Amino acid sequence: MAKILWLGLETQLSNKYTEQEHEFLILNRDTFTMEKLEEYKPDIVIEREFNDGRSIYKDEMIFIGKHYPKIKRAVWLIDTHVQFARHLAYSEYFDYIFLAISRFVPIIKGIYKSKRVFWLPLCHPVVSLPPNQIDKRKHKVSFVGRWGQQFFKERTALVEKLKQEPYFYAITDYDNCYKIMSDSEISFNRSYSEDLNFRVFEALACGSEVVTNPVPDLYKIEGLAEQIHIYKNDLDVFQMLEDLVSGKRKPRGTPESHRKWIRNKHLLVHRVSDCIRMIQNDTQINYE
Repeated sequence: MAKILWLGLETQLSNKYTEQEHEFLILNRDTFTMEKLEEYKPDIVIEREFNDGRSIYKDEMIFIGKHYPKIKRAVWLIDTHVQFARHLAYSEYFDYIFLAISRFVPIIKGIYKSKRVFWLPLCHPVVSLPPNQIDKRKHKVSFVGRWGQQFFKERTALVEKLKQEPYFYAITDYDNCYKIMSDSEISFNRSYSEDLNFRVFEALACGSEVVTNPVPDLYKIEGLAEQIHIYKNDLDVFQMLEDLVSGKRKPRGTPESHRKWIRNKHLLVHRVSDCIRMIQNDTQINYE
């Protein structure tokens, strides 16, 4: 059993679906101090990236590397597709770099040849499933996310067109996203770039059918492509959604089968366990 200091905004890292394999101390930017680290004496420090503008631990990682060289320093970087330059520079301060997007692994590995670099894909980013699905779902198709900003041109164009369809509901409401997804027969997704985002796993965890654009990592996780509907291009999505709404296209599963698929292997607790295993075994876990 390893002692893990987890730097993130989570409050829990184990649940009834997983055995408690390790001891955890969870701290964030407001609660972390070097005194707490020295008192806890962790074997591994893991930072989970949050783009809140505050959760940066550069100075602390430099201090740990200098004064506590036996403590392994690891980081899970989520948004490399939009933060590549910062992530590349930040990786210098860690022994183990975990990337949520697989295509960046060989790039970072090639630059930092002495560091250990692994793929750690995204998941449902909490330890348990949302409450059971609503029996009669209010929305035929919903999208919960951002659009209408300069960084989301392709998504914005598509969402604005889909909003003209009577079956489509779009809203930016992250506080209630699981309630909305659980009240939706179908959840729509359009990635920002070639990234497999949290929304795919969150919607499945809510028991919703998922319709998403193709990105490489969708096909690198065993069984994921069979759980969802992948449209070829932004024109193809209209026919796919119409066929699903009308019943011409069959669902990929039931609400409970989607939830079970997430519960078995793709909760946050599974990724945390995988991260620690890769550090301890120095071997990439195969998700295919």
